[in-house]
Amino acid sequence: MIVSKLSTYRRQNRTNKALWEFDNIIKSLYLLDYVDLPMRRSNVHKALNRYEACYWLGAPSPMHPSVKIQSIK
Repeated sequence: MIVSKLSTYRRQNRTNKALWEFDNIIKSLYLLDYVDLPMRRSNVHKALNRYEACYWLGAPSPMHPSVKIQSIK
């Protein structure tokens, strides 16, 4: 909610810049964990494989609610 309100301002303000930088720090920390921790990589790959398996089987996905279940003939 705060980000959406700050995004409506036309000019760049310090709070908006600070939030963007904070987001970049969080992303960087996650990426470093992904590179350094084999368990993190394994969990991400398992989750991606699970999602892709459901997608190819035609199961509805919470990420894409427009996907319909298709019957296999």
